[in-house]
Amino acid sequence: ARIRVAANARDQRVDGEAALRAFDRPALVLCGENDALTPRADHEEMARILPMARLVVLPGCGHMTPLEDPHAVAEALRALLSA
Repeated sequence: ARIRVAANARDQRVDGEAALRAFDRPALVLCGENDALTPRADHEEMARILPMARLVVLPGCGHMTPLEDPHAVAEALRALLSA
C-alpha cells in the first residue's frame, strides 16, 4: 500500500524536465540497483536529461543508499565536489 501511495504522489508531480535541462552545473544522480520506490530507469532518465550529470548505481542497495552504503555515497559526493 505504501508503494502505491508513493507512486500516486510521483504521478501527480509537475514535470521538471525543463529545469533539469537548464541546470548547467555538474550533477550527481545516485541510486541503489534494487530501489523499488524510484526505479533505476527513472534515474537513468534524469541523468540523460541533465547536461553534466554522472549516474552512480550502487550495487546491492535499495532506496536508502546513505544508510546502506554510506562510504560509496560519500565517495560519489566527493567526486562531484571535486569536479
